[in-house]
Amino acid sequence: NHLLVDERPKDDMTSYVQGEFIDQYDLYEFAAQAVPEDNIISRVWLESNAKNADGGNIKHVVKTHDTEYEDDEDTLLGTAFGHTKSKEYLVNPNTGEQWTLDELDAIQAGIKITG
Repeated sequence: NHLLVDERPKDDMTSYVQGEFIDQYDLYEFAAQAVPEDNIISRVWLESNAKNADGGNIKHVVKTHDTEYEDDEDTLLGTAFGHTKSKEYLVNPNTGEQWTLDELDAIQAGIKITG
């Protein structure tokens, strides 16, 4: 599924994954980042685009240190137009500390259907 959600810039929803069931979600692993060891990670930013002509709800899910964390639910407004959801993590939700390079390289993230 990662090949369908890895474009930058986004492709206006010509490639996508889909789900049909409440609590269904995908988590994605990311390639190791080429960040010099002396750099500071100031944030992790998640962004997704979703649509559902019938409406519905979504959440981001991030997995770090073998624990999954969900952010606040967003409502899809029941239109054919995409809804952009974003979430900024200034610290690792597991440790409450600034992200490390190892944590960044091990993170998994995705989106969950919640309603």
